[in-house]
Amino acid sequence: MDIVGIGEEGARDKLMKSLEKGNRHQVEAIRDSKTVKLFLEANPAEHRVNITNYKGEPQQLKHYKKPEAKQEQKKAETQTQEESKKKSRGKKMSV
Repeated sequence: MDIVGIGEEGARDKLMKSLEKGNRHQVEAIRDSKTVKLFLEANPAEHRVNITNYKGEPQQLKHYKKPEAKQEQKKAETQTQEESKKKSRGKKMSV
């Protein structure tokens, strides 16, 4: 996720400590080249982090991923599709 200001000294640690305490933390992320205010909160029961906008509406992480991460995800998806096609071609049907 591309969070604005996370590279500053201590900002990442501050965010992690806040999430560990169970707080909802406001961050600014980049979506479609625009800065958007979001809220992050840890959900340990489901082993995930919830993302909501300022209205409290749930948001999907895939819309806020860095461009490099999106490309890597597409490559991984195409690789798994190709592998599954190869496996299905090699199987013979038995009666």
